[in-house]
Amino acid sequence: MKEHNREQFQADTGARRPEVVRDWGRFLEIAEPWERLRRQTHGFTLFQSHLWLRNSWEHCAGDKHQLFVACLWEGADLVAAAPLCITRGAGGSLAPRVLRFIAAEYADFARILLLPEDDAARLWALVEAHSDEWEVADFRYVPGDGLGTRSAKVPAGWRHEQQVMECARWIHFGTRPWRKCVKRTMRHSIERHRRRIEERGPIRFSRATEVREVEEYLEELADLHTRHWAQRGETSLFQFPGYRAWAVETALQFQKSGQLYLCRLLMDERPIAVGWGFLEDEQMLLYSTAYSHEVALHSPGGLLVAAILDDLQERGVATTFSFGRGDEEYKRRWSEEHSPLYRHLLTRRNARGSVHSMLFGKVLPLLWRHPTSGRALRELRRRASLIIGRAR
Repeated sequence: MKEHNREQFQADTGARRPEVVRDWGRFLEIAEPWERLRRQTHGFTLFQSHLWLRNSWEHCAGDKHQLFVACLWEGADLVAAAPLCITRGAGGSLAPRVLRFIAAEYADFARILLLPEDDAARLWALVEAHSDEWEVADFRYVPGDGLGTRSAKVPAGWRHEQQVMECARWIHFGTRPWRKCVKRTMRHSIERHRRRIEERGPIRFSRATEVREVEEYLEELADLHTRHWAQRGETSLFQFPGYRAWAVETALQFQKSGQLYLCRLLMDERPIAVGWGFLEDEQMLLYSTAYSHEVALHSPGGLLVAAILDDLQERGVATTFSFGRGDEEYKRRWSEEHSPLYRHLLTRRNARGSVHSMLFGKVLPLLWRHPTSGRALRELRRRASLIIGRAR
């Protein structure tokens, strides 16, 4: 977009001062106003927290990632923000520059930050004013209201595609016993599996509360996770040193803020299931789990979820349990409460943009939907990353 359009945008913002944060030091400076705005944003989650974004960027961003955090200010108050970045894949100058949410691949939900009853049209106008810096906008895992506006028009010369990408499920139990909030068949299944597994040995639930326990539980999670994926002939994310370092650092940081929920289920003092999650705003989100295949027939993952629900209710620390994104069968057995997560794709209305629309909007979703090709793509990407990492 030409420079005079940027100047026109700046003249139209009135009292609101626009800023695109590209410098890492500047992003660190705005932590306090960022968190104030996040706490006022409808549907906010920890994935938009300054802490999550900071840790993810420090551990996961590479040379092909550039900060592009769009902000609107009123005096010293941040009133709208979009935690975005520009990435470029393999292919050098031929690869498109893609505008995304920061660390979208590690987040369950993505959204902008916005004051209640406000509209983000001017924030997206700021992003559009810099559209000469990117060729594709690919916003994934966005709730229905996650982009914060219904009034912003698709910019001239661009096409917009919206796809349902994932599903999010949860159990809201409030003050009621959680067993009255799940399907009867699930309750009976859990009790049956509990009796059968206790025939093999006593089971015990525990939470990590100290630093050494956090490191120990994460090591157990990584081990079970790696074994699980290896049995499927695939590579676990925990085999990547960078991901493992990010997981440990993120867990320790959220432990300091009192939001970490790291737990395990032991049988004869051996871990048979480990869960990593977070607490915020009366909600517990289960981010990652792994279980032992030794007792897989007795649903150790389901027993872990039941133990978590018991603990949350006994201590009164949450009224909602979130499974995060993903619509796996075991989540459907637990809950019928769900909502879609969308993907918003913007490509240019020209020959090159048509290629991008076909690749990003048609080919990739087709491959993702097909189980065999989706797994093959994921595994090819992960093994290539491992080889490159070892070569360095």
